[in-house]
Amino acid sequence: MADTGGRVTLWGIEVFLAIAEERSISVAARRLGASPSAVSQQLSNLEAALGAGLVDRSARPFGLTPAGELFSRRAQVIRDEAELARAELARAELAPLTRLRLGMIEDFDADVTPRLLTQMADAFNATRFLLETGPSHRLTDQLDARALDVIVAAEIGAPAAWMEVHPLIEEPFVAAVPRGAGGTLDALRALPLIQYTPRHIMGRQIAEHLARQEITLAHRFELDSYHAIMAMVAAGAGWT
Repeated sequence: MADTGGRVTLWGIEVFLAIAEERSISVAARRLGASPSAVSQQLSNLEAALGAGLVDRSARPFGLTPAGELFSRRAQVIRDEAELARAELARAELAPLTRLRLGMIEDFDADVTPRLLTQMADAFNATRFLLETGPSHRLTDQLDARALDVIVAAEIGAPAAWMEVHPLIEEPFVAAVPRGAGGTLDALRALPLIQYTPRHIMGRQIAEHLARQEITLAHRFELDSYHAIMAMVAAGAGWT
């Protein structure tokens, strides 16, 4: 990598803002798809270029120094302007696009997908849209096979070198239980767990979380349909 000491770079600003928002170099590195050492070096380069320490590394979680608080406001403006420029350039580049093959996870069918397609249709009025819905792992395989151009899917871990990844939304995991069943772990043990299949990314994430917490729950059902799972919860057949 070329030496960029003494220069303020857009990448350095993006790294700084990720650290400021996540309060952790390792979490910021994971979010940016970079190694912790590379992120730490970029931060050091930026601090050297500005002649000021931006992050209090002795705090846990990390905090910003007074200089970091001051610079973060300017950095956000720079990042926002850069994102706006990228969007404008991308729109100009995609203007002649005649067909777009889009993959969306099924969970978004009722809400996100219609709004996204409507907005994209307004932006690209000469484009024909072909929509494919399915689980994230299948959409990713289709993207890899060049059967789709763009997908909106759950995070799949470290992206492949050929991918361009843009985080859109973040949703927490919550427990869904039949009305009146109670929300304590002891109360949930009395109901069967309706498990989301570990063949899907979300199912594996749930299973890994339960394993880390050393929680073992009996389950009678393993389904691959989010809508079917929620219908069973509503019917009182179990929780998820």
